[in-house]
Amino acid sequence: MPPTRNTLQHHARLTPGDPARVSTGKRFFAIRSHWNTFCKREPVMSNSTLTKTLAGTLNQLLTRAHDAEHGYLVAAEATLNPALRDFFEENSHQRWRFRQVWRQHLDELSIKPEPGRSLASKAHKPFMKIKTALSNENDIALIEECRRGERTAILDYKTALETPDLPESIAATIRRQGKHIMNQLDALNSIEQALRKTVR
Repeated sequence: MPPTRNTLQHHARLTPGDPARVSTGKRFFAIRSHWNTFCKREPVMSNSTLTKTLAGTLNQLLTRAHDAEHGYLVAAEATLNPALRDFFEENSHQRWRFRQVWRQHLDELSIKPEPGRSLASKAHKPFMKIKTALSNENDIALIEECRRGERTAILDYKTALETPDLPESIAATIRRQGKHIMNQLDALNSIEQALRKTVR
């Protein structure tokens, strides 16, 4: 409700030393100070919640690297194509290196690693579907399963970048590894196209 004319006249008549004016001034500056503080405040999570969230993100990426390492190794053992075997083995080794990086990040933050958990869970083992391809002894089927795993990994990496208060060093690792996975997915697409031409 806007101040009335009488109210304004009352405040105008207050002298600088008048207790009423001093009290009014203190309340005004107290309100302004509180408002400014509120405007500058950003929603934050507690340290324990942030640590738990970050731990979940890093362990998910560690697990994804473990899955890919194992999946590519299974594919390398299944194919009879020497060039394709080399490709699978190199990717398996690369994911092993990825895994070491995530373990290092976890160690730096004093977070306990949880490697291999998705291998025991149907919800987190896309590469294990490679086993269904082994019965076909089909390189194209192996490629398709690897592609499915890589697409899942890319989604995990994109989600990881949305983690609140993500340290820049970890974000840089996510972007670097994510770019590599994208490149490998492109390579898998090219290899599949080439293989399909040979079976026509």
